[in-house]
Amino acid sequence: MTRKNPRLIVLAVLLCSVTRVPLANAQSVLVLYSEGGLSPASADFTEGLRDGLKSSSVHVEEQHLDISRFAGDAHDRALAEWLTSRYHDRRIPIVIPLGVPASVFASRFAREIWPDVRIVHAAIDGDQLQTVMARGEPVVPRVTEYRRTVETALTLFPDTRQVSLIAGAAERDRRWLDQAESDIAPLGDRVRIDPVAALRWPDMLDRVSHLPEDAVAIFVLFSEDADGRTFFAPDVLPEIAKIANRPLFVMYASMIGTGAVGGYFTDPAQMGRQTAGVVFRVLENPGEPPPHVDVQSQLMFDAVQLRRWNVSESKLPAGSIVLNRELPAWRRYLWTVLATVAIVAVQGAIIGALLVQRRNRRRIEAALRLSEEKARASYDEVRDLAGRLISARESERTRIARDLHDDIGQRVASLSIALSRIQRQIPDASNPARQSLSDLEQQSTQLSADLRHLSHELHPGALEHLGLLEALRERCDDFKQESGITVQLDVADAWRDVSDALALCLYRVAQEALRNVATHAKAQNVTISLGQLNGHVMMHVADDGCGFDPTAKSRRLGLGLVSLNERVHVLGGTLDVTTARGAGTRVAVTLPTGESHAP
Repeated sequence: MTRKNPRLIVLAVLLCSVTRVPLANAQSVLVLYSEGGLSPASADFTEGLRDGLKSSSVHVEEQHLDISRFAGDAHDRALAEWLTSRYHDRRIPIVIPLGVPASVFASRFAREIWPDVRIVHAAIDGDQLQTVMARGEPVVPRVTEYRRTVETALTLFPDTRQVSLIAGAAERDRRWLDQAESDIAPLGDRVRIDPVAALRWPDMLDRVSHLPEDAVAIFVLFSEDADGRTFFAPDVLPEIAKIANRPLFVMYASMIGTGAVGGYFTDPAQMGRQTAGVVFRVLENPGEPPPHVDVQSQLMFDAVQLRRWNVSESKLPAGSIVLNRELPAWRRYLWTVLATVAIVAVQGAIIGALLVQRRNRRRIEAALRLSEEKARASYDEVRDLAGRLISARESERTRIARDLHDDIGQRVASLSIALSRIQRQIPDASNPARQSLSDLEQQSTQLSADLRHLSHELHPGALEHLGLLEALRERCDDFKQESGITVQLDVADAWRDVSDALALCLYRVAQEALRNVATHAKAQNVTISLGQLNGHVMMHVADDGCGFDPTAKSRRLGLGLVSLNERVHVLGGTLDVTTARGAGTRVAVTLPTGESHAP
């Protein structure tokens, strides 16, 4: 067979074998191809054969002979010797020669190469078909419906009076042309036969492009032109169909879609499946006569070419198959439209969701900004209020301390002096009244000292008149006398005086820290350190007392330290309390020395 399938392009391989390795206990059949390469028609046949044998343990092997291109008895004998050496240790029960050249070769040499082999001939016609049938060998014949194709062309084109048969110059081209002329000969009273054969390729194209108006063309085979150039049917047929000025018919289904109108076709794949059925019969019942195979053909047309030549499908014979119909636009692009609509819908949903999300985000951002502004305003208000409270408290402390020192303290001192004067007016030292006056004098003196101390606690005069360092030294001395705990004041060499607000804050921190040490720490030593660095003043108050667990709820910062923390924050500083059970306590204060934030 020379039918080519445009969907497959296989490189010709001279004397090469594409072999499936048979499994253990499995039988193999060997397909002998007439050509050197696997043509599309041969590929379709082999695919059908494999499909028919796939449910069994029979495996298909392939061998290309290339007999058509290298004809001659010497070549055939050399090929037979080569195959004998290749398969000398292989048992091949069935050989399937495909096409007339392979069938002739197998008839001569197959039993020499593979003893006891059974031959199942496929795709043969003409004299070789009669010879094989006379020998009683199994055969699946090739059917070419040239006459029926011409009769169909006469039905579709009633004015036809000439049939041009396109063929090449090779021996097999001439053989096929002879078969076509013989098949069409009974229609000689209706049409004249015009062989367009054995021409040079340009001359053939010129003839095809200038056919008479009453002609149709049939592509037979064109494998070689008069100059000896070889051609491949799937390559040349589209060029011929494109340039032909009259309808072109073909004999193989694989040629539909190359520009041909149509024709009667035998499906190679179906022929392969029929051959598989014959193989089963031969393997199961070797002694029975060969089965008769009825090969059917089907009338097929190309819808595109029918429109080109203005042929209505209603004029086609009943049962015709029309291929390559163009679907309506909505059918051709249905899935594209659906996919586009789906993509647009998804994108629209995504865009809508993004717009809703953006609107919600903007609303939330606006609410957050408003909340932040309110919180900031509330925070500023609280800080302002805290600063005012601290200032008011310091002012009230100053007023109370001044009243205690200047008014109540003086009056208590005057009372003590008056009691002393009255006491001296009683000369008798043993008089009980004088003793009572003496006790009252001592109590008033102690009360005066307590008032003076309380006044200093409320508002240290030394801080106002002598500065921070002297006020801290005085407070350290008083603390040591009161508690017996050693206090050391360390001042950095680079220390410089600070503003009154910073000095008051640092003094209050130290005062509260010493009070806590005396009350809770059980310490032996306390160190107060002062320093300045990078525009900040630092003070550390550390003791060696018992410390406390900072995570315990009962030991949270007391009201005094909370008040100090707020005082430090008002000035833009930080207060940090570091402690651990049994490791003492360290209070660290850092304040900026720039403009004070205090009200």
